Amino acid sequence: EKEWYAEASDGGKRKYPWGDEQVNCYLAIWRDASKAGGCGKDRTWPVCSQTEGNSVSGLCDMSGNLWEWTSTPFGVEPAKRILRGGGFYEGVERLLATSRASEERGIRKTDIGFRCVRGSRP
Repeated sequence: EKEWYAEASDGGKRKYPWGDEQVNCYLAIWRDASKAGGCGKDRTWPVCSQTEGNSVSGLCDMSGNLWEWTSTPFGVEPAKRILRGGGFYEGVERLLATSRASEERGIRKTDIGFRCVRGSRP
């Protein structure tokens, strides 16, 4: 979770992965108030379809489209894990780099996914 936040906020300097600009459907896939969930599609969009919303390192979809699992347990409940990023059903307030949620491990929902990462080599 700490690594996810560090990237999504550029070390606490950004409100969203793309900066401080207000959320719109060119930056993230989210529930636009004037449209159905997912910027009018009521579903997820292809990975990296909104590249204007990339993080400072170029990672896409860190906010919106899908909540992302982290390996961080939720408090003292070992069966729950922290989710970050907000999904396509979410409003603006859930797409902030600081937003978080939790779910039981193994639960399946249409707006929860994961990000494959690889550690850097020395």
